[in-house]
Amino acid sequence: ARELIHDYYHNFVPVNASSPLITGDDLIEKFSLQPSPICKTIINRIREARLEGEITTKPEALEMARTIIRGTN
Repeated sequence: ARELIHDYYHNFVPVNASSPLITGDDLIEKFSLQPSPICKTIINRIREARLEGEITTKPEALEMARTIIRGTN
């Protein structure tokens, strides 16, 4: 339990509290999306991937967004 608490406060909390890698404005600008529920879905999936350590940078987040968008069309 101690290790779990340590991981939570040293890994999860700092990443969760940091600025998002991308915003709805990024999705609109880079992918010509209209504000819609899909933007929120993409941002949430990217946030989850970041919390899990799958991605750490804005370019990785944009590539993930591109992949998600391709999968929804």
